Amino acid sequence: MANQAKDINASCSLLSPDENEELWSMLGPRCQTEASAIVQLYLTELPDNKKWSMAGTGVACFIKDNRLRSYFIRIYDFQTKSVFWELELYRMFVYHRFEDFFAYFETEVRYLRHV
Repeated sequence: MANQAKDINASCSLLSPDENEELWSMLGPRCQTEASAIVQLYLTELPDNKKWSMAGTGVACFIKDNRLRSYFIRIYDFQTKSVFWELELYRMFVYHRFEDFFAYFETEVRYLRHV
């Protein structure tokens, strides 16, 4: 299984080989990573979306989900071994990059940024 996962999933250079294997085991059936990065997730606070609050840290993955026939950004928590945030990418998705380590995009109800 390890060699098969390694062949179809993109490695995160900031994770060890064992951590990459652990990440790939969390992806789910017929899912593969196209890219991964360690991130801090911030969400705007409702109702006015004017203040940012940190929602957590983890490994963000650009996922091709073959079973659902869609692409997602999913953030995985290594402590709980689960997805703690996800966004299905849609046709008009807009990603704003301000600097090398700062980007944001709008979700259905609030803004999200990752650093």
